[in-house]
Amino acid sequence: MAKQNRRWYTVKQLAEYLGWKVQTVYNYCNKGIIPFRKIGNAKNSKTLFDIQEIEAWLNNLNKPEPEPKQRSTDTPKQASKPIDRIEAKLKKAIALLNEVLEERQGDKIKDSLFD
Repeated sequence: MAKQNRRWYTVKQLAEYLGWKVQTVYNYCNKGIIPFRKIGNAKNSKTLFDIQEIEAWLNNLNKPEPEPKQRSTDTPKQASKPIDRIEAKLKKAIALLNEVLEERQGDKIKDSLFD
């Protein structure tokens, strides 16, 4: 198997290569946006970037999003809006709360009968 030559960049080197600020590179690492490796232990770790992975990552960023598939018009479905789903969930929650309140009021009446 042929050995692949990899070029590893430090945070500063990658920032210079991409024309970014060093802090931007760190932010992308912390958010898991950019591929990187941590080398060393927790106290003395070093963040390194494989330039081949970075190039592939950049190429994927520049690719257009695939077109969404068209829905079949044979069976039209009425898409519910997010606000409709929220409203339905709220109505269910209110109904449950009303049931709980009715049960508690019934318990209070029963308790007062025995006092």
